[in-house]
Amino acid sequence: MYLPGTHPELVDLLIEQFNTTIELLVKHLPPNHSSVDLLPTTAYHNIVGAGQVGVVMKGFLQACWGEKTVFILQPGDLILQSRSQSGICLLAEDPVTVHIWENRAFYEHIATHPEALNLWQKAILLQNSVFAHAYAAATKKGLRPTAGFTRYIEGDIILHQGDLADNVYTMLKGSAKVLVNKTEVGEIHEGEIFGAIACLTAGRRSATVMATSSCTVMAVPKEEFVELLHAQPETCLKLIETMANQIISMNARLSNSEQDFY
Repeated sequence: MYLPGTHPELVDLLIEQFNTTIELLVKHLPPNHSSVDLLPTTAYHNIVGAGQVGVVMKGFLQACWGEKTVFILQPGDLILQSRSQSGICLLAEDPVTVHIWENRAFYEHIATHPEALNLWQKAILLQNSVFAHAYAAATKKGLRPTAGFTRYIEGDIILHQGDLADNVYTMLKGSAKVLVNKTEVGEIHEGEIFGAIACLTAGRRSATVMATSSCTVMAVPKEEFVELLHAQPETCLKLIETMANQIISMNARLSNSEQDFY
């Protein structure tokens, strides 16, 4: 499970523990299941009926509440119901495969396997803690950015040098290279923020970013990103960390170029 935005360290720790618990739980699930494939933008509840439990095997499901993405389900994550009482809708972000169990068979299996039951109870407690602490932090700071998600394949241009800046981006999945005047000067990896400098300086893009693998990128409007920096210091620290890594990478490239020259 992935929550868009930057959160207190406690939330990130709880998410890590939750994901580890789910990985262990999935190994103890019933062997008999059906499989469903979802095309991009397909709503999960339009394909899978109520009263079924699912596990994401491939791809990402975007949990939307209105126009906002509240969390993202990744491979290995459990889907307890197709549509919740709160109106959250699950949309396929890319081609998604889900394994499906009927509720009764699923819970009977869990109840009769002590280790699975223990992991199940732990997962539910951790999930509730994640949402409770994340909501408390967002409410305290009064901000939850509007995020958009785009998929790219290898060779696609994510940003063009010279374009006006309107969004700040986070690489959720995949990698990309940074080009200045068609010369590669750096790389972007999963979890890194990019495209922020032009937004913060109201300038144009100083580099082109090209996907070097299949990518999923999250975009936050520049106005909301600036507000996010004021409201959530963790985002600022993440940006500084990303910029530091890029500077180190650039220095290494320059050093190698000088050695080649001499």
